[in-house]
Amino acid sequence: DVFSNHYECKFEILGQHYDSTEQYLFSQKAVHLGDLDLANRILANRSAKNCKLFGESLQWSDANNTWHNFAYEKLKIANYAKYSQNESLRKVLFATAPKTLVEASPSDRFWGVGLRKTSPMIQDVTKWKGENKMGILLTNLRDEMLADPKLAIAEKSKRSLESPDDIRPKRLSVSFT
Repeated sequence: DVFSNHYECKFEILGQHYDSTEQYLFSQKAVHLGDLDLANRILANRSAKNCKLFGESLQWSDANNTWHNFAYEKLKIANYAKYSQNESLRKVLFATAPKTLVEASPSDRFWGVGLRKTSPMIQDVTKWKGENKMGILLTNLRDEMLADPKLAIAEKSKRSLESPDDIRPKRLSVSFT
């Protein structure tokens, strides 16, 4: 869906074109670890799934949880570019305000809450099994972008948000008021 790091969309960072935030993250990991050949292979591959597989083949010394810190910062950069450069995606993100976005992933306790979207426990923050870092990242990013007049959605575009042609997430993460 639109909120996924696997969602295919075009954006640019420092003159380099990307097809997904996942592609950006793992190309940056390869560059950071000095494997420029792998970075180029990731950049040449449009499949976010393949980019992740390539990137995960690189060993990261996870002392002091540096991978999570690195990934969080890179995903913040990538998602800012994704939503600031694609108004249709930004409209979908803005439409979630003022709710808190939740990554409903039963297998991910860092990026997600460790629960399925259909779990009754997902409605109770105290029962979450994960940190919801992706939900927090997107919620904070959305709020920052909403406050930026340069990223405002034109009134005409706001009205068209209800049109059937609008991009709608297939699997909207749970959100709370």
